[in-house]
Amino acid sequence: MNFFRTILIWLARLVCVLAVSGTVSLLVLQTTLLDRTDVKQWLKASGLYDSSLISALFPAESTQVDIPTVAATSQELVSNEAVKAALQRTFTTDFIQSGFESVIDNSYDWMEGKRATFAFSVPVDSKRDTFIAELIKEVEPRVAALPPCGVVAQSLCRPAPIPPADFTRQIVTDSIGQSDFLKAPITQTMFAAASQQQDTTSLSELPRLRSAVAFLLYLLPVLFCVAALGGALLSLRGTRLQFFIKLSRGVFSNMILAVVIAGVVLLLDRSGALPIEQLLGQSNPLAPFIAHFITQMITGIAWTLLLIAGITLVISTGSWIALSIIKKRRPAIELPPNPSINAPHPAPHES
Repeated sequence: MNFFRTILIWLARLVCVLAVSGTVSLLVLQTTLLDRTDVKQWLKASGLYDSSLISALFPAESTQVDIPTVAATSQELVSNEAVKAALQRTFTTDFIQSGFESVIDNSYDWMEGKRATFAFSVPVDSKRDTFIAELIKEVEPRVAALPPCGVVAQSLCRPAPIPPADFTRQIVTDSIGQSDFLKAPITQTMFAAASQQQDTTSLSELPRLRSAVAFLLYLLPVLFCVAALGGALLSLRGTRLQFFIKLSRGVFSNMILAVVIAGVVLLLDRSGALPIEQLLGQSNPLAPFIAHFITQMITGIAWTLLLIAGITLVISTGSWIALSIIKKRRPAIELPPNPSINAPHPAPHES
C-alpha cells in the first residue's frame, strides 16, 4: 500500500512540474509567434521595409521593358538603375510596411477564426501609373540629351518634331503597356503559384493549433491545482510540506534550465555567433532579410522566455525557501503519553 501511495505522489509531483513547464512554454508562444504585434516589430527591425528590398523583389530584368525600334539601344535609355530608382520612389517604405502588415492582419484574423478563409491582397496595381510617371522622370533627361534624328542614320537619336517629354512618355507608356508588370494585385493564389506550394494542408491546421494553445493555457493550470491537491491528500500527516518542497525544487530545476537556454541564445546573438545567414546561403536574394527576421524572432522568443521563466524561477525559489524554513520551525509531532506506563500501581492489600 505504501509503495502505490509513493508512486501516486511521485506522479502527482511530476504532473505539477510538467504543467508549470508547459504553461511557461505556451505563454512564450502566445506572447511571441501568436502575437501579430511582435511579428510586425520583428519584420520592421529586420530591415524588410527598407528601399533595398525593391532590388530583390523587383529586379529590372523582370520588368520586360522593350523600347520601340525608333530608339535602337533601349538599355542605354531605360537602364536597370533607372527602373530600380523608379521602383524605389514608387514603393515607399510606408507602402511596403502597409502591404506586409495587411497580410499579417489577414493571416492572424483567419487563425483566430475572424475570417472564414485565408486570403490577402496587396494592391500593387494601384502603383502602376505612379511607376510609369517615375520612370518617365528617370528616362526623360537621357532622351533630351539625344541628338535629333537626321538624314544620316545614327545609333541612338530622337525624332526632331516630337518634344523630349512627349517622346519619353510615348516610349515608356507603350513599353510598359505591353507587359503585365503591376497589372494585378499580389494575392495568396499568386504567392502559392510563385512558390510552387499549392498544397495548403499544413496551413489549414494553423487555426486548430491556435485553438489548442488557448485551450491548454486554461487546462494546464487546472491540472496543476488538481495534481497538487491530490498529492497533498495522498501524503501522510507530517510529510505534506515535504511534498510541496520537492515540488518547488522540481519547478526550480526546470526554470533554471530555461533561463540558461535563453541566456545562451542572447549571448550568441550579441556576439554575432548565430549562423542563420550561413544556413540560408547566398543564392536567395531575400536571404539577408529572412536571416534578420529569424534572428529578431529568436531573440524575441529568448527575451520572453527569460522573463517568464525568470518570474517562475523567483516564485519557486521563494516557496522552496519559505517551506523549508516552516518545516524547520515546525515542532515535531509527539506521541501522547502512555497512561499505563506513568500511572501509579495500587498498593497490595494486606490480609
